[in-house]
Amino acid sequence: MEHMPRKPFLSREKSRHGRLVWYFKRNGKRIRLPDEYGSAEFNAAYEKALTGSTISAPEEPKSKTGSFKWLVGQYKRSAPLQP
Repeated sequence: MEHMPRKPFLSREKSRHGRLVWYFKRNGKRIRLPDEYGSAEFNAAYEKALTGSTISAPEEPKSKTGSFKWLVGQYKRSAPLQP
C-alpha cells in the first residue's frame, strides 16, 4: 500500500490484544472503524462517522444453538433479575 495521508479525526491505537485498530473521534464520541485503512469498508464507515450518520456495530457471527457462547449471549440478552 502506498503512503496515504491520514484523514482528520483518526487515531490508531493498540488494542489489549496487541492489534492496531482505527478510531474516529470527534466531539468526545469515539467510533471503531474497520481495520484495513483505505479499504472501501473503511472509507464508507469513515464517511458515515464524519457526516454524523450512525454506524451499526459489526454483526457478530451466529453461535451454534446450545453452545456455551450461545448460552452466554442468551444470558446477556435476558432481563435483569428484580430483587
